[in-house]
This record gives sequence, C-alpha cells and structure tokens, in this order.
Amino acid sequence: MYFQVLENNHPLNEILVTYEIDGPLNRPSELKFYQTAQTNSSGMARTTFSLATINETDSFGTWVVSARIEVDGAIYGDSLSFKVDWLVELISVRTLDGNLSEKNFFSNGGFIGFEITLRNNAMTKRAAILRITVFDELHIAANTSRIDNDLIIPPNKKNQYIFGNLYIPKFAVPGNATITVAATDENIISLCPQISKGFFITTVNPIFPEFVDAFVYTECAPTKAQPGQEVTITVWVRNEGTMVLKNIQVQTCVDSSPLDARTVAFLDSYQSQKFSITWNTQGLAQKSYNITSQIQTFPNESDLTDNSYSCDVKMETAEPELIHDIQIKNVTCSKSEVAAGEIVEIFVAVKNVGNATESSDIRVYYDEILIQQIPSLLLESGREVTLTFHWNTTGVPEGTYRITAEAETVPGEANIDDNTYTDGKVKIEGPTHVVVDVAVTALSASPSVSEAYAPIQIAATVENLGNTAQTFTVEFHYDELSITSVNVYFLVPGGKQNLTVTWNTFFVMEGNYTVKAYIPPLTDEENTTNNLYVDGTVSIKKPQFPQLLPLLSATFAIILLAGVFLLLLLFYSRRRRRRRKRKIRSYYTVVARPHI
Repeated sequence: MYFQVLENNHPLNEILVTYEIDGPLNRPSELKFYQTAQTNSSGMARTTFSLATINETDSFGTWVVSARIEVDGAIYGDSLSFKVDWLVELISVRTLDGNLSEKNFFSNGGFIGFEITLRNNAMTKRAAILRITVFDELHIAANTSRIDNDLIIPPNKKNQYIFGNLYIPKFAVPGNATITVAATDENIISLCPQISKGFFITTVNPIFPEFVDAFVYTECAPTKAQPGQEVTITVWVRNEGTMVLKNIQVQTCVDSSPLDARTVAFLDSYQSQKFSITWNTQGLAQKSYNITSQIQTFPNESDLTDNSYSCDVKMETAEPELIHDIQIKNVTCSKSEVAAGEIVEIFVAVKNVGNATESSDIRVYYDEILIQQIPSLLLESGREVTLTFHWNTTGVPEGTYRITAEAETVPGEANIDDNTYTDGKVKIEGPTHVVVDVAVTALSASPSVSEAYAPIQIAATVENLGNTAQTFTVEFHYDELSITSVNVYFLVPGGKQNLTVTWNTFFVMEGNYTVKAYIPPLTDEENTTNNLYVDGTVSIKKPQFPQLLPLLSATFAIILLAGVFLLLLLFYSRRRRRRRKRKIRSYYTVVARPHI
C-alpha cells in the first residue's frame, strides 16, 4: 500500500505515516492492526502485510485501510477499501434434463445434464479449466469430463453459465451419487474450492439431454484514447452448450451505430473463435463511447444473458506526457593534487531536464566511497544549480581517486544514463609537515631620547614564517617592565602585520632603557629564537623647569581659585545662619510680652 504526501505538488520527505488496517467484519473476532512508514524523496510511503494462507477464508471480506500524517500541527489522511475473495468462484451446479428443468434421477446407460454457475471477482477477464466428475454409490469415479478450450470468464462479478452432459456408464452402481466440479488453472492449481450436488443413479428411463448456448465477450484497448487514435476491439465468440452452432452472426456497434458485422461459420461444443476490429476515431468528439458486440438468439437457447457484451472507451485530449529526468551536467574539483588533510572543493552542476518538478538525493564519491550527500534536492522543470561539496582528505590513503557525482533515480525516470558524471582524478599525497613559526622582524622607538612626561611611539613588524595560520600575542617591554600587549589574529602563512603602540613615560624614572617586542612560544613551535626583538636603548631624562613652569603655574592657579571659591562659599553660608537666628529670637520676645 502506498501513500504519497505532497505540499503544493512538492513531495515531502521523511514524513511519518501511520496506517490503520481494519480486517473484514465477517471474522469471528475483530482484526485491527497498525503499521508505520516514512516517505521517501518522492513523498511516497510504502507498507506491506500478508494475508493468511491457513484458514484462507478468514481473510475474505472488505478491508479498510486508513493513513494519517501530521504536518505543522495539522492532521491529514486518506482511506481506501479492498475486497479479498476467490478470483474465480464456483457458485453452484444443477442437474438438468433437456428442458432445463431440475432433475435428480438419472439412469446408467444415459446422460446427466448439468448447469455450472461461476463468477469472476476480478476486474479483468480470467481463464479456467473446469473438471467434472460423477461418483456412484460406492464413490467410484464413474466418468469425468473437462471443459477448457480458452474458457473466458468476464470480469466484475458477472455470473456465467456453462451447460453440459456426462455419460453414466452401465457399470455405475445405482443409488446415491454425486457430481463434482473443480476449477483449476493450466498447471492444475485450484482456483477455488470445488462444488458438488447429490443425485440418484437408476437403471430405467435413461435420457440424452442436449443444450444450445452461445456466448460473446468484448474488450477494448485502450479504454482512454485521444481523437484520431486507433482503438483495437477484440471479440470472443464461444459455444457454451453441447450442440454444434452454425452461422453465428456477430455485430459490433458504437453507440448503436454499426461498426462491424461478420459471420462465424461453425463452432463445436465449447469451441471459441477470436477476432479483432480496428476502430478509427478520427474526428470524434471528446466523450465516452459504448462498444457492444452481440449475436443472434438460437432456438431453445439455454442462456440469453451472454448474447451481448459491452465496454466503454473514453475520448479525451491527453495531458502532456510527464518526462522525469534528472541530469548531472558537470563535475569539477578545486585541486587535482593535494596533501592528505587538505580540503578539496567539488562543484556539481545538476539540471532537471524533464517537465515535472523532481526531488532527488545528490551524492559525490571518490571511487566507490561516499564523500557527502545532499538529500532531497528540489528542482523545478528546467532549473539548473551548482552544488559545492567539501572533501576532507584527512585519513585518505595516498593514491589517485576518480570523483563521481550521482543523482538518485526519480520515479518514472526512463533515461538514467545522465544520472552520473565522472570527473578526472584527484591525487592524494602524504600529509605535509606542519611548521609553526612566528617572528618579530622589526622594532623601533621614536624618539630614542625623551623627557619623562613625553610619549614615545614604538613600531613593530611581525611575520608568520610557518605554513598554517596563527593567532598570537605580542608583548612590549622596557627592560623587564611591561608597556602593553597586542593580539594578532589569524595571520596567514607568509603574512606580515605592522603594529604601533604608545609608551607613556610620565612616571618613568630618568635613565636608559632597552625596548623589546616578544611573542610567547606557540604550541608545536620549534624555532623560538626569532620570537624576541631588541631595539636598543631609549634615554629618559628629567624634565627641564622652564618647560614645566607653564604646567605648574596653571596647576597652582587652578588650586588657588578653587580655595578662594570654597572660602567665599563658607563665609556666605555662616552669615545666612546668623541672620536667621536673630529673626527667630525677636519673634519670640513679642509673643511673650504680658497684657495690661
């Protein structure tokens, strides 16, 4: 069972589908079970289960299968039903005389007449071989008969009646007897359980029943056609009685309009004849047409229900044929020779050269080993994209490898020759030795003589002399004292970087100092002799007074002004407090004076 998940006609991959399977209701106990499956790149989920082969009829009846998914919190589902039954089913057998009346007594030395009813439960025609046997009172097989000669059983549960007779030998023991009918295929495999009917064998009044019955069946191919397309109509005519049929008139009509008429000259018992008619549909309107083949009614014919048969052909303009075709157009590599451990970029050009939107997995291999996969690449018709894959060659043995890109075959794809593309070769050599080496290659200080308050500019140049990018710190010193440090990030092999820092000498004592730039050793760095660079001597002198006088004068003036301001503020504040106290004292004197 298949369940396809599409969103805006685009397949959804890796969606979990839940199947609920309900067995037929005629079982002695309820049968319900569940299965799950995930959708593939075409949005298709598939699940299977088997029907019982022991107690087969327990599986007979109508089954209902429901499938459900959840996408973004919403639940979607669909359901279908199917019926399990014998494809060819024997319905009944009746014992008859020559007038089609049921009869239960038949004499040895005469014939037993019978009518077999069978049915095809499938949706297409089936073939069967009928094996008829008469057993006498001692359950000895008195006689047997076989009906085949291309016995065609029409589809869709239409009952079919076969008439015949079977001789009862004189040695058959009179008494209770049985006639059985079995249906098999050409390999003598039973198509369904046999059927039987009891009757009596006597010794008097033998009869010799004969039956007349003609049968016609029609098939059309195709059943859906475009106007102007030829349709083949196949007609089977068969004698299903015991009497010879002559001059069978067969007429085939399209919507009651004659299309073909012919005569079948002679058909012996159970003999058939098949012929084909070509129907030219040029100029016909788009609609459904009924094709009917019929034969005349014969005198005393036993069954008239099978003297005509119809099928339908629908004329319609066909939708454009869907072409499914994913193509790998080109594969290129960024390098043809690399050391093990390097990254090789692989560029793959993919195009949808069909006329339907497709989803396909794209894979890249070195020889037969998978490098990388891009799942469910969605491509509209005519769209081309270039994908980039990264091949990490770490651990890949030395050697020369062929690079191949592959697109997974999409459903319905006929041309799969362009689904793969191979690009030349890539040679993998032994891994390159990793060299870690960073250096300070230049250092200068300006000026080299300065007074204590003046800043000094220090310039340095650092280089990466190794073969891998490095990140490191550069420290600046005067003698053993630190000035500052600067980080250098991802300096590529062979790269240089100029650094400039400012040395504030305001608190540096008078003297001669050595300026240095230093890179602490890195992991795996073997050569550290070039990590230190010494520039020489920088002289720091005491500042001269005339030069400091303006600075000191300005500082003294600021301090003096601030002191004066604070004194004035204090004096003003104290004066306000005194005035306030005098006013309060005078108020209380007036209030306290006694009245006379």
